[in-house]
Amino acid sequence: MLPLHDGHLRLLLLTHLVTRLERGEKAELLDAGIEPEQLDRLRALSLSEIHCLAALREPIIGLALDGPTFKAGLRNLAFLTQTQFLEDYFIRHGASPALMTALFKMPYKTTLARRRAAGLGRGRGRPALIPIDARDRIQRIWMDLAHLNMRQRYYRLHQTFPLISLHALHRVVTEFDEE
Repeated sequence: MLPLHDGHLRLLLLTHLVTRLERGEKAELLDAGIEPEQLDRLRALSLSEIHCLAALREPIIGLALDGPTFKAGLRNLAFLTQTQFLEDYFIRHGASPALMTALFKMPYKTTLARRRAAGLGRGRGRPALIPIDARDRIQRIWMDLAHLNMRQRYYRLHQTFPLISLHALHRVVTEFDEE
């Protein structure tokens, strides 16, 4: 446990405990090792008394982090950050609403709104046809990236062909799917 010395944090935590008591969450606080008489006394304190209690050195009020769930939270945060980065990247580099729906479950109208918010216009129909030799290179690299998930696969493909929009790359890699 990491002891908290900041009076504002201590006050916040003590008022949080009182709030939980008032919501009837006494059992969880008892399980944490706080005696019933202490909980009753805490609940009976006025706000000014809670403020004074928070300013005292005792009781020791601390912070405990559960290691495994903290690690999971950090992993989830990294995933969300990466997802947001890729969403923004795909919007900025011309991904079609259909591709955004397929990769991010982003509704059509949301894609258009995000494009407008980024100062990008609405795409005009199908992208221009890419020369056959470039399409062959795109297909070859697409197959080489098969070990990646679809978001990463499109991202890496666009990194290889940065002058071609994601919409156009999507058309190339799915051109044989339509037949």
